[in-house]
Amino acid sequence: MEEDYIKEIGEDEKEKLNDVDYLTGVPLPNDILLYAVHVCAPYAAVQSYKYWVKIIPGTTKKGKR
Repeated sequence: MEEDYIKEIGEDEKEKLNDVDYLTGVPLPNDILLYAVHVCAPYAAVQSYKYWVKIIPGTTKKGKR
């Protein structure tokens, strides 16, 4: 591997992975994105994510449509 911080895992470790282990907030350029998962978290927690949207209150009053 070109990057030192990326290591390949063995077959026995791959069998132990569950679906949550495949999720990432920062996909690599060669990753293929199949799905997106909505995450609601504090701004500080999602700052490092590649894609995020900051939700702010609108101008309508509470209870109005």
